[in-house]
Amino acid sequence: MFRCFESEINMTKRTIALAAALLLLGSPALAQATKPADKGSVEYMAVLLDGQKIGHVQSQRIVENGNVESRTLTNMTISRMGTSLTITQTVSCVETTAGRPISFVATMEMGQAGKSLGKLGTQSVHGMIDRNGRAIVTTGQPPSTQSRTFAWPNGAVLAEGQRLTMVKHGLAKGTTYTIAAFDPTMQSVTPTQIVVGDREPVDLLGRVVTLTKVTATLTAAGSTVTATNYVDDDFNTLKSVMPMIGMNVQMVACDKAFALSKNQTVDFMAKLALTSPVPLDKAAKVSAVSYRLKASSPEAKLKVPATDNQSVKTGDGAVTVTVRPLRVVKGGAMPYRGTDQAALDALKPTEYLQCNEPKVKALARKAVGKAGDAASAARNIEQYVRAYIKKKDLSVGYATAAEVVDSRQGDCTEHAVLAAALCRASGIPARVAVGLGYMPVMGKMRDVFAPHAWFCVLVDGKWIGMDAALDGFDTRHITLAESDGNPEDFFGLIGTLGYFTIDAVTISK
Repeated sequence: MFRCFESEINMTKRTIALAAALLLLGSPALAQATKPADKGSVEYMAVLLDGQKIGHVQSQRIVENGNVESRTLTNMTISRMGTSLTITQTVSCVETTAGRPISFVATMEMGQAGKSLGKLGTQSVHGMIDRNGRAIVTTGQPPSTQSRTFAWPNGAVLAEGQRLTMVKHGLAKGTTYTIAAFDPTMQSVTPTQIVVGDREPVDLLGRVVTLTKVTATLTAAGSTVTATNYVDDDFNTLKSVMPMIGMNVQMVACDKAFALSKNQTVDFMAKLALTSPVPLDKAAKVSAVSYRLKASSPEAKLKVPATDNQSVKTGDGAVTVTVRPLRVVKGGAMPYRGTDQAALDALKPTEYLQCNEPKVKALARKAVGKAGDAASAARNIEQYVRAYIKKKDLSVGYATAAEVVDSRQGDCTEHAVLAAALCRASGIPARVAVGLGYMPVMGKMRDVFAPHAWFCVLVDGKWIGMDAALDGFDTRHITLAESDGNPEDFFGLIGTLGYFTIDAVTISK
């Protein structure tokens, strides 16, 4: 039996990050094996969300010609307000039998279940590690690809290296160590602390077996996530459990028939919507609104950032966020010519904000029009993107700016990503922001805050909030994170979203 440790770690973090980016959520297994699988042998796990089957994982480990190839395919389907989305991720790692990394490939496809969106919502990463310890990585889809070369992180390991580390330390109770797990999808090392616990009986979909409890704690983007894994004497993970975004995600070993059986419907957005204590239909133009966020459990640790548009106070077991949007109509140099490193970073192209792409630059020129200052240009871009995206729906998982230029389709994330990229292409520092946005009506629900994305720009030293999807940025936006638009940047949200309620609202006149 075989379970691929590193590949499922990668799938976990990438899909969790996408969840934080208001899309999907993934499974939190950490899996490993000691016995080489026969060539072509495939092992299966079911993915369960709050007890409902939403997908599966299939894994292979092939030993051939002195190398080991570890393959994992993850497929999940969830619903967002009645629109079913499917995410499929494949990860392949090639290493020597001693665990030296050679190459990796990771692809992810996201889109409406049962419908092809072509390359829209598809991302890939290809990496090669030479004998001198240099990694050459290419991300994106042709022609919108980016390449970079960097020194392979000291001690970083892929799937086989992680398996060998697990074997070396064994399963004696109390054993503790850290693995420098390299994630191809995020192109970075995720320190993973392993702690071996007791042997205990575990229910595997009705079959009870005695397994060893092994906890694995991941650290990324300033947040930690702990998965509880249950492994057999050959280090195969047969079950993995992790609380995430207020829900319980499990991966359980099963046969092929159950793994590939029909998934159940779980509405992700409905689970994360928060009811407002009072209607806020008329609060868009007020100067400030304060929200008291109450943790749903003593263990929940709310992380809410202070920004130029909101202040944060803690006390009495709650977090009070006062949103006071900056109002800037004109001003600011364009292009930005300052030396602030954060501003300079917010001008660079990224995997999702391809501001250096010719078609993105061309669209930016159209959007800016005759505006001569940063604030006016950003306002023009905000309005232009609102009109430019014609098909406004939830059928796209998470597209890049270049993809949205072609498709003119998407939801709030596509609006935010495109607007931020157009600003950067125009010389205006910009970021993508995610958090909660007020919706007077969402499906059958009224007066709710739902996961939402927008963008912010730097004007005269202040970050100004803007929203191309809704009718501008106002007091009914609660910021939870800001980033370069890459989904993994929102990893830290998984310990905040789903773990609080809004129990009081104060409106300033």
